[in-house]
Amino acid sequence: MRRLLPVFVGCLVLVLFAGCKSESESAISDMVDKQKEVVKILKTVKDKDSALAAKAKLDAMQKDMKDLETRMSKAKPSDAEQKSLEKKYAPELEQATKDMMAEMQRIMMNPELAPALAGGGFGGFGGGGMMR
Repeated sequence: MRRLLPVFVGCLVLVLFAGCKSESESAISDMVDKQKEVVKILKTVKDKDSALAAKAKLDAMQKDMKDLETRMSKAKPSDAEQKSLEKKYAPELEQATKDMMAEMQRIMMNPELAPALAGGGFGGFGGGGMMR
């Protein structure tokens, strides 16, 4: 029985960690999620008040985005993992980026909304920061 305990523990560890994402995959997945969150926030911008509320939310995301940027720069996937991650996340990332750019353009074209989002930490609206 005692000899089976290490085998059981080893199997348990394998089962628990088999589904875990690598650091690279986790960072890319988190980046896609953050971009989707930005799009969701930008879609709420309809007037000056909602733009100011969105700006506060986007500014609050600054630390998370900087942390994510650091994680991504430290993640060193192998070539095989890189190709796999590109294949898995490219469509989602491209769509999130496309949606974010469309929302940013919509807001920038509105003379009432763009100034409300300018400044602070969220770039792309003249503020310099997250989108630089």
